[in-house]
Amino acid sequence: MLVFTTIPVKDLCLSFDSSQQIKDMIQSKLEYKTLYEKIFRHGVLDPILVNQYPDRLQVETGGQRLLIARELGIETLRAFVYPKKSATMHFPVQEHIKSIAQLQSYFLTLKVPCYLDIEAYIKSGHIQLDTDS
Repeated sequence: MLVFTTIPVKDLCLSFDSSQQIKDMIQSKLEYKTLYEKIFRHGVLDPILVNQYPDRLQVETGGQRLLIARELGIETLRAFVYPKKSATMHFPVQEHIKSIAQLQSYFLTLKVPCYLDIEAYIKSGHIQLDTDS
C-alpha cells in the first residue's frame, strides 16, 4: 500500500546517516549545491519516497532533499510511504494512493527520481496501490 503524508524531518533517517564521509561526498557535488539553492528559494517542491520499517522511516528517494531540509531547518517533508507488512503506521495518513493518475498529480514533472522509482516499483509489484479502500 502506498500512502501520501507529511512527516517531521526529525523522524526520517537515511541509510548512510552514520557516515559523515558519505554525507560530505554528496554535499560537495555541484548537483547538491544547485538543489540547495532551489530549495532555499522555493522550498521542497516534490515529495520524497520513504520505506517504513518497524523501527524507522528510511528515505529511499530524496536523500539530498532530506539533507538540505536538515540544513535549512525545514520541519516537515511531503512523502509517499510504503510500509513493510510488519510495520504499523504511526503518522497521519493524508491520502491512500489508488491510481497512477492520482500519484502523478503530486509532481511538477514526471521525470523526477521519486516518481520514476515509485512507477517502477508499482510495475514490478514491489509497491501496490490501495485499490481496496
